Amino acid sequence: MQKWLAVDGDIVALVKPQFEAGPELVGKGGIVRDTAVHRAVLQELLTWTNRNGLAACRLMRSPVTGSDGNVEFLLWLRAGEESGIGEDVVRGVVEPLS
Repeated sequence: MQKWLAVDGDIVALVKPQFEAGPELVGKGGIVRDTAVHRAVLQELLTWTNRNGLAACRLMRSPVTGSDGNVEFLLWLRAGEESGIGEDVVRGVVEPLS
């Protein structure tokens, strides 16, 4: 991704856990209801971004929820910076869902 970004470029990504989790972790109708799955998906994504030179600047639950209750997340990434988001932030974003 960095080859498409300016040195200080930004990305705002819509994280859709139903597509990132394995099929065995996604419920009927493509809905992820288990907060442990949400946490795992977000942690795995944050690990990947750090390894690929993208810093996670902000993470939040999307204010738009699907009519079927699907939860998605918004992740602000910046090229070439140190990530400030750890497991405690992920937990704080996901736990209110339970």
